Amino acid sequence: MSNQSISKRPFGSTGFQVTPICVGGAPLGDMPETFAYSAPEDQALATVRATFASPINFLDTAAIYGFGESERRIGKVIRELGGLPDGFVLATKGDRDPDTNSFSGEQFKRSVEG
Repeated sequence: MSNQSISKRPFGSTGFQVTPICVGGAPLGDMPETFAYSAPEDQALATVRATFASPINFLDTAAIYGFGESERRIGKVIRELGGLPDGFVLATKGDRDPDTNSFSGEQFKRSVEG
């Protein structure tokens, strides 16, 4: 972990304290059609490692990013490290079905359960 620090603030009423800067996980999913550049796996994993080693303690992703690739890549680094770093907040979101556009309760549940 970096020796630098960034002040933290409450994350709503959750009791978590987060940095005012959150790393967005969408590009980690390798979505060149969205971002006009590719994020190969080795580059994405290095980015996640660097994020976990930085003073930032907040990363956001979603199952829809790269059809789950962002979450898989983040998970790979978490497993490699033996767990999420202490005090780190990882947020994800429920998503619509990319094939049917369904955003039903059942789809939302499938999205967050993986």
